[in-house]
Amino acid sequence: MTTDQANRDRMLAHYEKAGALERILAGWRAMGGAPEALAAVDEFHIRGPMATKMLLDRLDLPPDARFLDVGSGLGGPARALAKQKGYRVTGLDLSASYCEIATELSRHVGLADTTDFLCQDVADHDGIYDGAWTLHVGMNVQDKEGFYRAIRRRLKPGAPFIVYDMFRGDGPAPRYPMPWADTAADSHLERRELVEEALSSAGFEIVDRDDDTEKAAAFMTKAVGKAQSAGGPPPLGLHLVLGPVFAEIAPNLLHNLSSGAMRVGVIVCRCWMG
Repeated sequence: MTTDQANRDRMLAHYEKAGALERILAGWRAMGGAPEALAAVDEFHIRGPMATKMLLDRLDLPPDARFLDVGSGLGGPARALAKQKGYRVTGLDLSASYCEIATELSRHVGLADTTDFLCQDVADHDGIYDGAWTLHVGMNVQDKEGFYRAIRRRLKPGAPFIVYDMFRGDGPAPRYPMPWADTAADSHLERRELVEEALSSAGFEIVDRDDDTEKAAAFMTKAVGKAQSAGGPPPLGLHLVLGPVFAEIAPNLLHNLSSGAMRVGVIVCRCWMG
């Protein structure tokens, strides 16, 4: 087994837990079964649907645009793109079980015709798109320039590309486990400036950036406090996907944001026209 394959296997073991779909559907029914309730679990990034709306507001592609969601997870952001923007969305993820869950959830909420989820590396994917994004994906990617270059090859000249990620801050060493890795050895957290260098080298022009750390910390403070007051997690949430370790992840994430160990930010790019 190669080192790359071993790293990928550890990453998938972190994310994939048997029976996740059944737990999600049961929790969703317990919450009433409204489509918007799925955001508690299928928006697998900090600030959930609030962050997704922030990113949607940065896109002005016409309806029926073809959009690529790289690292699409359980499919919440892809469904938001399809429902709120009218885009036809292809989601790529390395987890076969996540793609299966995303497909099933899209079927349940009537978006199966406008969302498609493929278990595939973007480097092996065919197709040309009008825009793309990655939401909390770069922390699992060691070769960021190669990753962004592969995305660049799938985009039309001038197409928008948005990165919403966690970045290394100036504070102390981050605490683990985190939502994307159990240990620091399996995390590829990087400073935003170096991520921007990788994007530029891969063929993107950076047109805007924003720091979301303060809002992210406030979000996590509220989430952790709510869980502590309730004496346990709600019927529907990421604990159904990541398992018992999520009880450690949430306070660690709050600590890392509050201490300056990590930052959250948006990088808005477009493909060079050449």
